[in-house]
Amino acid sequence: MQEIKKIWILPVARIFTVIGFILGILQGILAYAIYKLAPEQAAILLGNSIYSQTTGVLDILTVAVGNALAMFIMSVLLVFAYNFFASRIGGISIELNQISKKKSKKK
Repeated sequence: MQEIKKIWILPVARIFTVIGFILGILQGILAYAIYKLAPEQAAILLGNSIYSQTTGVLDILTVAVGNALAMFIMSVLLVFAYNFFASRIGGISIELNQISKKKSKKK
């Protein structure tokens, strides 16, 4: 068994920032579609948000950047918390299997 004692913050934050941006674009497109298809229902679902005035690419990007920022902050906090507690109570234990490399046949 091996133990994960520390996780590097920046690589995890980068990955989750990209994921947050992609999910934010999807969320923005979905909100835009809901607003365009049913504006009255969109006001109920989305509240009187930025979609109540105008919608477009800028609004979709605003949602994407907001999601990316939120994911960055949350991933930094979670990795920091993991590192803090792992140093005090122990990290996650995992078992890794060794994969043997197959010898390639020479032609």
